[in-house]
Amino acid sequence: MQPQFPVPDPLPILTLPEPSVLFPGQLLSLHLQTPHTLKLVRAVLQDSSGSPQSPALVIGCVPLKPAALKGDNATEGDAQGSDRAAGEPGSDAAERIRPAHEQGTDDDQQRERGLQVIRLGTDKSSNAVAADKPDPSDLFEFGTLARIVRLERLSTQAGSGLIVVLSGLARFSYSPSALDPSAPFYTAAAITVHNEPSTLSLSPASAPDTTTLVAALRDSATSLVETLSTTSTLPPLVIRRLRGVLSRLSPSTAPALLDALLAALPVHPTSGLTHADKVRLLGTLDAAQRVDKGVEVLGRAEEALKLAGRIEGRVEEGQKRRQREWALLQQLMAIRQELEQLAKEEGRPSPLSIIGGGGSGAAKGAAGAPGGRRALGSPPGIGAGDDADEEDDLAELERRVAAKAFSPEAKCVAVRELKRLKKTPPQGAEHGVIRNYIDTLLSVPWTAAEATPLELSKDFVALARKKLDDDHYGLDKIKKRLLEWLAVLRLQREHQALAHETTLAAAPSSPTESAVAAPPSSTATAKDPAGTAPAPTPPFTPAYRAPILLLHGPPGTGKTSIARSLAEAMGRKFVRISLGGVRDEAEIRGHRRTYVGAMPGKIVAALRKAGVSNPVVLLDEVDKIGHASHHGDPNAALLEVLDPEQNNSFEDHYLGVPLDLSQVLFIATANSLDTIPEPLFDRMEAIELSGYVHAEKLHIARQSLLPKQQRANALSPSQLSLSDDVLLRLVTSYTREAGVRSLERALGAVCRAKAVELAESADERDAAAGGAKAYAPEVTEEDLERILGPPRWEEEDEDGGRVGVATGLAYQGSGNGGILHIETTLTPGTGTFSLTGQLGSVISESAHVALAWVKAHAFELGIAPDRDANAFDKRDVHVHFPAGAVKKDGPSAGVALVVAIVSLMRGIPPRAHTAMTGEVTLRGLVTPVGGIKEKILAAHRAGITRAILPLANKRDVETDLPAQVRAEVEFVYVRTVDEALDAAFEGGLAALAGGGGGGKAGERGHGAWDVQSHL
Repeated sequence: MQPQFPVPDPLPILTLPEPSVLFPGQLLSLHLQTPHTLKLVRAVLQDSSGSPQSPALVIGCVPLKPAALKGDNATEGDAQGSDRAAGEPGSDAAERIRPAHEQGTDDDQQRERGLQVIRLGTDKSSNAVAADKPDPSDLFEFGTLARIVRLERLSTQAGSGLIVVLSGLARFSYSPSALDPSAPFYTAAAITVHNEPSTLSLSPASAPDTTTLVAALRDSATSLVETLSTTSTLPPLVIRRLRGVLSRLSPSTAPALLDALLAALPVHPTSGLTHADKVRLLGTLDAAQRVDKGVEVLGRAEEALKLAGRIEGRVEEGQKRRQREWALLQQLMAIRQELEQLAKEEGRPSPLSIIGGGGSGAAKGAAGAPGGRRALGSPPGIGAGDDADEEDDLAELERRVAAKAFSPEAKCVAVRELKRLKKTPPQGAEHGVIRNYIDTLLSVPWTAAEATPLELSKDFVALARKKLDDDHYGLDKIKKRLLEWLAVLRLQREHQALAHETTLAAAPSSPTESAVAAPPSSTATAKDPAGTAPAPTPPFTPAYRAPILLLHGPPGTGKTSIARSLAEAMGRKFVRISLGGVRDEAEIRGHRRTYVGAMPGKIVAALRKAGVSNPVVLLDEVDKIGHASHHGDPNAALLEVLDPEQNNSFEDHYLGVPLDLSQVLFIATANSLDTIPEPLFDRMEAIELSGYVHAEKLHIARQSLLPKQQRANALSPSQLSLSDDVLLRLVTSYTREAGVRSLERALGAVCRAKAVELAESADERDAAAGGAKAYAPEVTEEDLERILGPPRWEEEDEDGGRVGVATGLAYQGSGNGGILHIETTLTPGTGTFSLTGQLGSVISESAHVALAWVKAHAFELGIAPDRDANAFDKRDVHVHFPAGAVKKDGPSAGVALVVAIVSLMRGIPPRAHTAMTGEVTLRGLVTPVGGIKEKILAAHRAGITRAILPLANKRDVETDLPAQVRAEVEFVYVRTVDEALDAAFEGGLAALAGGGGGGKAGERGHGAWDVQSHL
């Protein structure tokens, strides 16, 4: 049949996503995002001449073949037709084409059938065409010629792609087997266009006449449109358009009306219309047969819509009935309360007792509803079932409250809230609030009956020590403190067991006394002969409260992991609470129940998560809590939690009941103590975790870090090995830090590099049959530089110190120390003194004090020719601290500044591998400084073998430093600046004073500047 419009040859084929179907005379909007659809539109626009009547703007829209029609080679629109109409009882089509709620609509089943699964919703992407081109066998043999009437490009924010509006023209048929899957998009040749006839023509003799067919369509369509107007969400404009087409119904417009109705009806289980129905009617070419079968489909759709409407109306009626019942129940309760109050005031029985109800007994009623509730006027069906479920739920909740081991205060609150819950209707908002509160009370461990018992074995402490030693090397101070606490708990547990055995030995004679003398750990409650259950014996609460430990030190030293190891050694639950960035007090103490969305704080949440009353709770990063704001001060909220004298009655704002936290082992961690408020710090027992020395790092890397990285990178011990020399090189040249995190990252980089080498070696062996380069599992020092790059730190020069340069010790914060080179130079000038290197006011004052002391003792040091001469009047001194982008401050560089200036003026270098710290005064005294442990550990990691320290810091060295560091570093303790200079230079003060004398000193000083300028 010749088309009434130009059709391009070949015709571009656009596949429609399921369940989209375009009918002639209808519009369809699609969101195109996939590559093949965008290429199709781009090709159509390039071939177009710009005219709306251009043949290039006509494309073919083909739907996907539904599962019900797969395997059918012939459709009802073919020449032979079908002897039995689809949908008749017994026909194959009737067995395959079923409503959507009877078909398997699971996405996985559709993918197994080869369908493109696309969900249609309200967003733009729901109408997107399938992501990949479907197989030609999945395409329907019939489609609709359509003209592109509108094209719009979307921005990236709107979802990108194109919005195309298509106008259906006529049905067409083609051969899907002739499509080329390798083409950018499908094109079909030899298109057969099927235009609609001017009127209905009846070919089979058995078909009804035209008048009867049009009348049946009119009745079905009119009834369906009325149903859609009341039950469907179709826009009113669509309803008016359908009524307009229906008013002009005739034999010539009957097929168009059917297509309009099919396009308007959505594919949904409630509409009774399936994708197979639309595709089947699209492929029915005979207009009379299509209208005949459409009448049957429309009738089924109308019945489905009416059924959905009846169900929705029934649900709304049930909701209204329950709301009315609730209002009447509230009125009835108010009337009962008024009657009881009047009867009480007049001193007579309640009138409710006359009609079968009175007081709380009336609440039970004849129905015998448990929990003091009665289903008054419950409607049959859904309402009655809901009431029964609610009563069962309340009965179960009441049993849980009775069996829970509450504290006395919590027990009273739980019983009171349970009574309130029974009186509150389930429809009210307060019902859910009370229920959540009771569930929270039930989930919190209140008493020692829910605690984890401690082992009574004799080797418990020894096993705990072994567990801590296996997991962490070093950290002797914290291990010692934890084992002390475990030993006390162990002895206390023995005393408790002995007291319990003594109680059992004195066996009571009466049954009542036997019930009272039940073991504290027993949860069963015996009954006396009268049948009443006595109150359970309160569990034994240890008098020794858990300490509040604060582990502070640099990152990566094992503060968090040792808390976990302690919990495992004790057999207790471990919960971690991250406090970094917490700014709201309610996160610690919880929200008050008056607020919407109130919840308990982090402490109660941790106990609920652990499920026991004595877990190990880690308060991580306690030094990084936010400051006080309009949300409260979280540091102040922690005061009660971390006070051993007060946390036995901690009260969360949400619970409103005292909670015993005395058996919880709180372990806080911090990198620095500067940001912790003094009242909070005073409540904790601070234990410092210093950095590791080289030997400790080697042991940790060998025993823990290297095996961990080998497992993470799928390497066996035989495939990767590092000697102690290589590990030491890795520690000293690449990872000079207090902890071991950088060391672990460096070992991970080495393991990944060796994994690549191993994989390439295996691939080459498979490809070249033995010609691959052999894999070497041993890592050498040369491999380190190849994998990790040049060393970050080089060893100090072995040829001695440099003139005018001294090595100081600095504390860098967060538990880290470091060495600080102080450089000086001398230039001709007017005697000015310059300081550079981002210095603070304290260290600048130290530099001026050091220069003043050197000037005052210039003659004794051999700098000036006599006591009245000024050796600095024609020279400018410049002191520089390297790493100028890093701010430096603190009272600990005075000795190093004096040594650097004296070395500059005398031209004598200080001792090699010597570092010093300490502050100086104008009187020449060396005062003590802080951070000795961190400074000495950093100097030891940097290869320093000799340290000059104030005499007052000797006790810090003897008590805090590891024995290995004390053995490998020589300590010189000084009280005055003269002693410091004597220890800093070869030959001591004698070498400095031996070269004194006017011009000679000046020449030596000028020579020092000359040498320094070339360094």
